[in-house]
Amino acid sequence: PRPAGWKSAPVGGEQAPSISNEEFYGTELGQTIELLMKSHATFIGPNGPYKEEKGGVLQDGVDQVLGVLGYRIYIEQVQMPRWVWFEKEISVQIDFRNDGQAPLYYNWPAYAYILDENDKVVSTVQVDMDVRKIIPGQIYTVSVELPVKSLEKGIYSLAIAIVDPYTGKPSVQLAMESARQDFIYELGLFEVFRQLTY
Repeated sequence: PRPAGWKSAPVGGEQAPSISNEEFYGTELGQTIELLMKSHATFIGPNGPYKEEKGGVLQDGVDQVLGVLGYRIYIEQVQMPRWVWFEKEISVQIDFRNDGQAPLYYNWPAYAYILDENDKVVSTVQVDMDVRKIIPGQIYTVSVELPVKSLEKGIYSLAIAIVDPYTGKPSVQLAMESARQDFIYELGLFEVFRQLTY
C-alpha cells in the first residue's frame, strides 16, 4: 500500500464491468464518491460512463463523480496595489487553493500577465512556483514582481494562466469563472498614474 502515492502519481482505473452504471451513478452513488475521494482518484477508464446519454437519468450522478475527480485549483486571494505611481515594478501575492482530490502531476509553468483596457497582453512574467505543490487542503502562496515602468497612464488588469510547455498556450482550466475563453484568468485591476497633481 502507498497511502500517499496520490501526491506523486495519478490514481485511477476502470469501473468494474460487473457493476452497472445505474449502481455506480445512481443507487450506490454515495459509495462511489466516497471511494473516489479516499483513493484521491484522477480518472476513470477505459471502462466508465462514456456511453451514457448526455442529459439522461444518470447525468446528475456522473456530474457529481466528475466533480470529485482530480484537481480543482482556483485563486483564493490576491494582494496587489490598486494605484501605481512611479514604481518600476509592483509586488503581487497570489494564494492558490485546490478543492479537488489530487494535484497536477506535471510542473507546467505559470505566467502572470498585465492586460490593457482592450484585453491585450502588454507584459508577461513567469511565476516562480511549482504547480505540483498546489495540493488539496492547503494554501499555496506565491509572490511575483511585475514590471510597470513602461506602462502608460491607464487602467490595467492582472491575469494568470498555467501553460502547456508543449504548445506554449494556457491550457489548464481553473475552478473559477472567467469572461475569457483562453484559460487566462483575470484577477484584479490597478490604475497607473504618470503625472503629478497639485
